[in-house]
Amino acid sequence: MDPFWGSVLSKDLLVYEGPPIPKKEVGMLGSETTALLFAEIDGRTIAEIKKGANLERNIKLIQLLPGEHTIKIVGTSVGDSQSYLSISGTWLLRFKVEPGHIYNLGYEKTGTDPTHPMRSYVSVFIRDADTKEIVSEVVKKQTGHTERSSMKSKKSICL
Repeated sequence: MDPFWGSVLSKDLLVYEGPPIPKKEVGMLGSETTALLFAEIDGRTIAEIKKGANLERNIKLIQLLPGEHTIKIVGTSVGDSQSYLSISGTWLLRFKVEPGHIYNLGYEKTGTDPTHPMRSYVSVFIRDADTKEIVSEVVKKQTGHTERSSMKSKKSICL
């Protein structure tokens, strides 16, 4: 799966047929983190959608028609020489897109795993960027935890 953050060469992914629709008539979906990836939208993989849209570059935002959508999210690992974050799990989220709204994928810590003190449980959601309201519901979840460590100290840090 491709990351959604890129350079100025990034482009919006249109998840509908036909010519571009004005942004005030569609919903825009982005992400607050690179540790979660969009895997599918309404049962179609991101690779399929990109291929159908003849899009080979990274995605800036996803444009969705108004209405109900189901998004499959997968966790991944991100890091550099200073720190490392790994989110494990798969989530199926459903939410209603309103025209002209911007939505962001995000997560928050919901607790600590008592059997693994350096592991935290997370909740994954889609939030309306203007109202800050969580607009998604979890349809299906397979695990969902995160581990974070600092490469400098080699010590794990719970989120």
